[in-house]
Amino acid sequence: MNDFFLFIRFLIPVLPLGVVWYDIGRITATQFSALTALFQRSVSTEMWLSGVQAAVIVSVFLLLSVVFLVLLHLHWRGVQGKALALGFGRYLCIFLAIALGLPALWECFWLIIDFFTHPKSIIIDTQHLIIALCVPYISLLALYRLILNFRYQKVSGSLKKNDS
Repeated sequence: MNDFFLFIRFLIPVLPLGVVWYDIGRITATQFSALTALFQRSVSTEMWLSGVQAAVIVSVFLLLSVVFLVLLHLHWRGVQGKALALGFGRYLCIFLAIALGLPALWECFWLIIDFFTHPKSIIIDTQHLIIALCVPYISLLALYRLILNFRYQKVSGSLKKNDS
């Protein structure tokens, strides 16, 4: 029963990661279907440029998948109350997750200010609103878990020094 609650404590905060990952995957799949339709027509410069664009989108999708996996691992270790050993690659992934949400945090800040100054000027689309709220949350989750990871490392390091 304790494992179930531990899993729920893990799952609820990372649901926005799944929402954003799904949306990015949907955009990637849309690009590939458009590229497939272009390949069936003819070979041209337009096809080559579309292929480059699709390759970039797939590369970003794969990079964000790795970033999200590292963030999931960091969050899982944090829920367990343990520190995660962070090397250069993991730090880079966590900082990419933080950097992913910084522009979204900035836009949310100005959106809130705009809402209170001109409440009738904002049009809300539910799907885009959910994604717009999930992206800054990912950045805040990464920052929060990074700070807690430093705290867990400090506590476990001090315990090791006291034990010996």
